[in-house]
Amino acid sequence: MALVGKWLPRLDKVKLRDAVASGKDQIESFYASGCPQSVFVQRLEFLADNLTFGNRRAILKDLHSLAGVSDGLDEDEESLIELASLTWAVPKDDDGVTSWSLPSNHFSRKIRFESEEKLTAALRDSFGLQNLSTFLNAKSREHCELARKESVSRGHGVSALLLPRVRRLVDEVAESLKLEETIECYVVEEAIANAHVFGGLNHDGVHYITLTSALVRAMNDVQLRFVIGHEIGHVLYNVNDLGIFLHEAYDDEDANPSMALRHLFGTWSKWIEFSADRIGLVACGDRLEAINALYRVCTGLNPSETGFSADDYLEGIEKLDEEPIDFEIFQQDTHPPLPLRLKALDLFANSETFRSLRESTEIKEDEDLQARMKLIASKADFYSPDPLHSLRILTVALGGFCMINQGSQSGEAEMKKVEEILRLFVLDPAPVIRFVRQMLDDGDDVEEALWNALAVLVHENPEERFPLLHFFFDVTTADGQLNEIEYSFLFALGGHMGFSPEEVGSILIKRIGGGSFLEMQVPQSIRSILGRPEAFPGKQFAEPLGFADSVEQSEEPLCSSEDDINAEGVMESCMSSLFDLVINPMQEKLAEAERQQLSLIVERFQEIASKAKAFEELQKASDD
Repeated sequence: MALVGKWLPRLDKVKLRDAVASGKDQIESFYASGCPQSVFVQRLEFLADNLTFGNRRAILKDLHSLAGVSDGLDEDEESLIELASLTWAVPKDDDGVTSWSLPSNHFSRKIRFESEEKLTAALRDSFGLQNLSTFLNAKSREHCELARKESVSRGHGVSALLLPRVRRLVDEVAESLKLEETIECYVVEEAIANAHVFGGLNHDGVHYITLTSALVRAMNDVQLRFVIGHEIGHVLYNVNDLGIFLHEAYDDEDANPSMALRHLFGTWSKWIEFSADRIGLVACGDRLEAINALYRVCTGLNPSETGFSADDYLEGIEKLDEEPIDFEIFQQDTHPPLPLRLKALDLFANSETFRSLRESTEIKEDEDLQARMKLIASKADFYSPDPLHSLRILTVALGGFCMINQGSQSGEAEMKKVEEILRLFVLDPAPVIRFVRQMLDDGDDVEEALWNALAVLVHENPEERFPLLHFFFDVTTADGQLNEIEYSFLFALGGHMGFSPEEVGSILIKRIGGGSFLEMQVPQSIRSILGRPEAFPGKQFAEPLGFADSVEQSEEPLCSSEDDINAEGVMESCMSSLFDLVINPMQEKLAEAERQQLSLIVERFQEIASKAKAFEELQKASDD
């Protein structure tokens, strides 16, 4: 079963030992007090800190199948699984557990911008966000609470008595979008028309929308519906976890994404606005008012006062395909440029997809919409920040191959370092590496090409010299060695970039001292010169570690052992503790079929737990 062999503790060993010991003590009080829900929740929260998201899903699936072996789930069993699902932030579906996404029949799934959906899923999977779900949900609650407090301090909560118009619109939009989650809304005093949302479907709390007073004053009801719908779109499409992940990953002052990732994240942040705008249009139902709402938010101006005509403007930006506008100046923005955003919204408003949705028929795909949206999306994807970008990555690759030729080893470590450095600038370094390999195959002088590329880069931007020399040093020392020929080549590189020999020497020495390169150069003979014993006296651990393989032991000493403990023993004790908490209160009402299934699991637990007596021997050995 999924319950066995998939639960892995994530605490360090000492913390696990203390936590399991505390858990065992609390089981007795749990039963003695009549199994109150508050104690049960406390234990579930403890296990949430020990188990990954996949582990929690596996447990709930097992409990769901175990409880429903005979005649389905009764009220108590359903309540138990509901409580565990909520506490562990693992929403239920027909099989007991679901992913973070919307139900498959929710209309918003079928109108989402396809490329954005694929990009978001790829980023979420690549970064392993489901394995960080406990942390991300905790951070989501923290961010929501901070946002709520700030909104309360600067404005007012939207209620039916204080701000009846806004409250009515929020409720109407949520209902029209078939959102069952709770939405709280605040209006803050601010002169700029703006709105933002905190929360997402993977967040097990309330979602907060904040509107500025300037926005509420300036917009009519239809336009406000668009804005509110747009913000709820971010909730429906659940981009909150990825946003929090990026915020936490680069929260420190010195933590910045590479150029390649910075451009990737910038594209993603723009594309999610295309999808959210579609939800806003569904919420308001009026193409022109949706465009006017975007115009107000992006310009801060009233379209009726400026003479803005949505149709005239849209007709004008149709020329974007023939006369491209340079959108590179918007690469640092989190939202798409207004022309792209309005054109994308207009395309969706006139699509077969939107028409079929409004007519309450089966939502149809529109291939023309998808094709034209890819063109618009490509204009919001910035990946070459300056004309020297291609020359820079070519120089790194050329320098890497030249460095490999100076070494005496195979060059495998150096090539991996070249690829690692190139990924700072491009997501896929393979094309530039193939290009340089082809130069070698064609007999071109790669070293001469490197000198020419360096000359152009340094002439255009002298500051390029410093990171390039650092890159070349990292490539050269990737194998942990730096021979005389490699030293000479680094000095030659520095000379071609305009450094004096003294400057090159200073830069290299500082680079040498910045990592573990010097430690790697210390020979093993140093230990004998110093008269030191081996750094790790492994013999004294051999016998205690051997005890862990015994199958004739008890798990009781686990609670008191002061030494390192066996991770498997901790895992199974954690499993046993949870099993006692969840299953024992249900024992009396289990049907025969359920008892048989339960007995198989118990036998497996007993078999594994019997190994744990090694901890008793370990404790005795340490006491002696």
